[in-house]
Amino acid sequence: MKFRFHWGWAIAVFYTSFVAVMVYFVIYSKSVDHSLVRDNYYDYDVGYEKLIGQKKRNSASLKNPVKIAYNSQEKNVVIE
Repeated sequence: MKFRFHWGWAIAVFYTSFVAVMVYFVIYSKSVDHSLVRDNYYDYDVGYEKLIGQKKRNSASLKNPVKIAYNSQEKNVVIE
């Protein structure tokens, strides 16, 4: 008796592969720590926002705006 791979077998292989991948993702998601990275993440975020605001104020207070140019012949970036 010769084995024939017809549409019934294709559906079975596809379904089995799908279930195997879903089981793998469930097992992997259970092994990952989903807790927050920092205990006081809110205070850290507020401090980071202050740092961003300070950098924006520093760049706005420059006398001349920063100019960035790319020289394609020499393949370099010039910052003035």
